[in-house]
Amino acid sequence: MGIISILTGCIPSLNPLYTDKDLVFTSQLLGTWTGAKSEESWTFDKKNEKEYILTHSVKNNQATFSAHVVKIGEFLFLDLYPEDFLSDNYLYQMHLCPVHTFSKIKITNEQLTIEMFDPKWLEKGIETNQINIDHVKSSEGTILLTASTEDLQKYTLNYADSIGVFQEPLVMNKI
Repeated sequence: MGIISILTGCIPSLNPLYTDKDLVFTSQLLGTWTGAKSEESWTFDKKNEKEYILTHSVKNNQATFSAHVVKIGEFLFLDLYPEDFLSDNYLYQMHLCPVHTFSKIKITNEQLTIEMFDPKWLEKGIETNQINIDHVKSSEGTILLTASTEDLQKYTLNYADSIGVFQEPLVMNKI
């Protein structure tokens, strides 16, 4: 349940948004962040010089992610990839396909703003041929991006400053 709640509104991708040269590390991100009226928290710990471990908590549910900060043009993005799954059952694990998700971020003083791409905006753009990016659509209608990292970067940079591309920002303060 924790993984689903964090990914609501995110667009899943088979490939990461980054190559090694695109990764940046900012110590400003380290620590625990929470919204004013939120029951969720995001805790970033340093894993190595280019990677964080994100522990996302909602009430008593926790999920752990590998997190990378990616610089594309003048923008920063956060690429998340699940670290663990909630069940040790081998049959259950065989049915899971871990994916990357990415969001635009801004870190200022003690505030973290996360803007997740709007899947409805993407779906409409694909249906009207305004957006051309490799993807597949499940029988349930979920879009899974299959584009290369290079094409994902072109897509994000092309729309990073556009209106209507992102959902309502998640604004959190460091605690």
